Amino acid sequence: MYSNSIIFLAVIFLFAGCSTAPKIKKTSFKNTLQSRCELGEAQACVDFAKTILSDKRGDTEKAVSLLRKACAVRHPEGCFLFAQLLERGVGVRQDFATAKLHYRFACENEITEACNNLAILLKVTGENLVDVKTLQEQGCEGGDGIACFNIGFKAESRNPKDWELARTHYAKACELGFAEGCSYLGVIYRHGRGVEPDLKRGAELYRKACIGGYLIGCNSIGYLYKIGSGVEKNFDLAFEYYAKACEGGLIRACTNLGTLVEGNPKQKSAKKAVDLYKSSCDSGDGKGCSRLGILYMGGTHGAKKSEKKALEKFALSCEKNYGPGCCNAGVIEEDGIGKSPDHDKAKSFYEKACKLEEYKGCHNLGVMQAEGIGGVQDMGSAADQFMVACENGFSNSCSYLGNKWLKNEVKKGIGIQLLKRGCQGGDKWGCDILRKKGLADN
Repeated sequence: MYSNSIIFLAVIFLFAGCSTAPKIKKTSFKNTLQSRCELGEAQACVDFAKTILSDKRGDTEKAVSLLRKACAVRHPEGCFLFAQLLERGVGVRQDFATAKLHYRFACENEITEACNNLAILLKVTGENLVDVKTLQEQGCEGGDGIACFNIGFKAESRNPKDWELARTHYAKACELGFAEGCSYLGVIYRHGRGVEPDLKRGAELYRKACIGGYLIGCNSIGYLYKIGSGVEKNFDLAFEYYAKACEGGLIRACTNLGTLVEGNPKQKSAKKAVDLYKSSCDSGDGKGCSRLGILYMGGTHGAKKSEKKALEKFALSCEKNYGPGCCNAGVIEEDGIGKSPDHDKAKSFYEKACKLEEYKGCHNLGVMQAEGIGGVQDMGSAADQFMVACENGFSNSCSYLGNKWLKNEVKKGIGIQLLKRGCQGGDKWGCDILRKKGLADN
């Protein structure tokens, strides 16, 4: 087979050098690969299939046919790529069983990515988890960064977490060029999970992840330059990294870029914050919608003041499960800003904010229930809301409930403790009550 191919190419070369021979059109790269594939060269079939798959409008059924042909003669890469198409059902009917067979063959023949893909597929189909572990380890040892990352992520997800195993495998994934591993390793060093905190090392790893194309890494290093943690505070570099992540399609980075622009007096184009928030909100980021609502409320940074638009954006933010947006919508509904009050809607927004762990929402709902705003007073339910907020660090709730219970002889002692807790948590109002009542500690 191969000798025929060599003769064929030699003949073309011979005629190409004869001035008297008719000109022969240059064969396209794809046609050359197709000819070599038809002559039985498996690698040519694989390369031809890869050129087809790299084209979004490529004939995927043709690619399947080429890879099936290569895999039939036990070409490891051909089997690996064919298994990927079988697993995803691209150009061929989805077939997990056959995909697993071809992944295993490719894995056994040093296509380490196939080991990891097989491990993931076995896990999805609920098969031998011991085999899954072995395959991922085999893939990692063979140089597949994704397999190393997956081992690290599994170690981090355990209860209790195995930070040592996570750290070593994220490090190996990072060394192998899997940028997400660098970012996760950065989190470990930045927050001191299983190691001594190292803010500088964390920043370096976020930067490396960004350079490797992991957009969350760009967003993270942008944030560090914004606040000056592990690196010197630098607005220009924060802007650069946020912009890179935003332009790459990370929507939250667009929102973060907006907050950076909004909060920097040097920024000349104030309207840019509005544009960024509009873009991120339209793309589904609840925080972007909430920030846009705040600009409409204040009529700042190029936004025309409109309580109606502000409420619309806060409500949209809440729909997208962003707690502060729910809370902001609740305030407008409760206070009737630019409209008539709607206490039922306010309570509904506060309830959702509380469920989303925006504890100011729990507090505001508690106040409405305690004071009977928009309904019957319900101190029992209010106390529950205040305690949720208090236990989660919202010190004003500690003080508010403590002050209520001062008037109850049975609960007065608990009330004093709650006031002290609120005061210690930074609530000035709670401290003032303690002083006025002569209950402050000396």
